[in-house]
Amino acid sequence: MSLLGKIRYRIYSIFNMDVAFRKEKFIQGGGKLGVDCEIYPDVEFGSEPYMITIGNHVRITNGVRFVTHDGGVWVLRNLGLENADIFGKIEIGDNVHIGWNAIIMPNVSIGNNCVIGAGAVVTKSIPDNSVAVGVPAKVIESIDEYYAKAQNKCVYTKTLSWEKKKDYLMKKNMENDNMEPIAIKNKKKKKNTQIEGLRGVAILIIVVFHIFDRFQQIYFERSIVWMNNFGTFGTTIFLLISAFLLMSPSQTICTFREAVNAFLKKLVRLWPCYAVCVTITFLLSRVLYLPERTVGWGDYLFNILLLNRFFNIPFVDGAHWYLGVLLSATTILIVLDLLKLKNNPVAYLVWIGLEILVDFCGIFKEAYILGGPFVGCICIGISIRAMYENSIGGGQNKNTGGWIIVILSSLMYTVWARGVVCTLEILIVAPVFILTIFEKAKIFDFKVFRKLGENSYPVYLIHQNVGFMLEWLLIEHFNGWNYFIPTTVFIISLAIGTIIFYLVERPIQKWIKG
Repeated sequence: MSLLGKIRYRIYSIFNMDVAFRKEKFIQGGGKLGVDCEIYPDVEFGSEPYMITIGNHVRITNGVRFVTHDGGVWVLRNLGLENADIFGKIEIGDNVHIGWNAIIMPNVSIGNNCVIGAGAVVTKSIPDNSVAVGVPAKVIESIDEYYAKAQNKCVYTKTLSWEKKKDYLMKKNMENDNMEPIAIKNKKKKKNTQIEGLRGVAILIIVVFHIFDRFQQIYFERSIVWMNNFGTFGTTIFLLISAFLLMSPSQTICTFREAVNAFLKKLVRLWPCYAVCVTITFLLSRVLYLPERTVGWGDYLFNILLLNRFFNIPFVDGAHWYLGVLLSATTILIVLDLLKLKNNPVAYLVWIGLEILVDFCGIFKEAYILGGPFVGCICIGISIRAMYENSIGGGQNKNTGGWIIVILSSLMYTVWARGVVCTLEILIVAPVFILTIFEKAKIFDFKVFRKLGENSYPVYLIHQNVGFMLEWLLIEHFNGWNYFIPTTVFIISLAIGTIIFYLVERPIQKWIKG
């Protein structure tokens, strides 16, 4: 391999693209490769790849060797056959699995729908619909016989995360052996309650900021100095948590239909509570006084349909921008999953690059179609999730270097898009978040934080403009602003959000899970 080729290979490897590089080199060498093939990194195609033809949906695992010439001729050259060679082509059909360390010899063809066992040495052609093993490889059964034996043994774990797969297999082992494995006896898998607690702290920060400080900024042009950037801490926590959960490997999307279903499932999860909160806020704003923040019926309709951000129509509640960012990030991750790029760091560098381009062009800039200025924080949350999965053994991309590059790029983008202060907030919040996902932040286990975390979505949706309206009412009653007013409104906002949680949000969650 040339020096340039080695450099390219190293760059590809950093981003987990060494397999793509190997496919590219095989094709450049004259080899014919079908679609939907998996070629593991440690595959050797020999010095004559142009003599190899590989069909569609073929998986070639680690250690497989393709031999297109008879190496024994080396001896014959010294016995009178000077400069002699013997070559033979290799043909692989469609829908074939070639197991670890198998060797495929010259003048061999492997038919369609075949399984070649690990360590097999294929010296003769294998017919269609066959399972071949051994040295030399021999057909031991048909693919139909293999199917009949396998169908009762199959478990369907491809859509499960590493942890869920582990729990499932350990449980199945317990059922088969009539004894509970030690891993299950000693450690029951439980939900990470600290993440919920951290979410509860985030909603407290946001509500306090809006009710105590943001109200005064808007209507009295004054501010509590130490609260100037207080709210963005809560936003940063929400973004990191949302991105972390969106990156969950529990679901793998393979078809367009699955992608649509995944998006609709997310929409069904988010929209009903959103619609209730939008309606309550809108109707109250028609009755109570809320200067410059009351919208018309047409605006309300666009808000309900989640279309207002695309047409520069004001929000019923300004805090609802977050929902647009969340749905945009959800859509992008679904598309990346469909394209099998979800675990590739390069995809997220491209995402950031596209957001920069959108900013310069001004296309749907305020709609946050790609996440807007928050894409950096989102990509950091995704990178943390990828490295977390790697640390527990369930990651699909072991290249930590690629994810570190994504994090550094995200920080640089955030400096450009949101400023140094917001970037410093991410640097402060991220270590706390990492401690939380590894369950090392016991402070977030407090019940009050966890309960607030459970209620955080409706509280977030309802608190801002409804809170502002209540503050106006109390200001008129008390003839001026004092700290009793925001304190009272703060408690009422949490209470209203909690009621909506139990009447709307929780039933929806139960329905989806059921």
